[in-house]
Amino acid sequence: MTALLLLAACLQDPTVDAEVGFQGNVFPDSWSRVVATVAYEGEAMEAELQITVNSYSSEPVIYRRPLKLMRKARMRLGTDVYFTGQESAVAVDLVSNGKTLRHAFLPFRVLHEEMPRLLAVGTPPPVLTDAMSR
Repeated sequence: MTALLLLAACLQDPTVDAEVGFQGNVFPDSWSRVVATVAYEGEAMEAELQITVNSYSSEPVIYRRPLKLMRKARMRLGTDVYFTGQESAVAVDLVSNGKTLRHAFLPFRVLHEEMPRLLAVGTPPPVLTDAMSR
């Protein structure tokens, strides 16, 4: 019985999976997308997605996005974040009633070297994704 209650409690907790930039890479002095996937099985509740960008040279910048989590919700949310090149850490938090429900630390690398850039709008085709990963 205890195992069943524990399983039910675990299924109601939200999950957060997130990534920044293209395969964790960002360019300085440019916007990059932080994509978070939030899944939730419990009763409806109000929450907030917070993206915190810490920098070596300034105060943390927090991007906030209100969410209404419904039963059996799965959301993929994109937020554009500006990177100066001085950032030290990026974290995503799911917060409800002042309490952090989930925390995710996002590893990333700032590409300072000059290299050609390609702007792709929409979902890139597999051939482009394969070529960019080499």
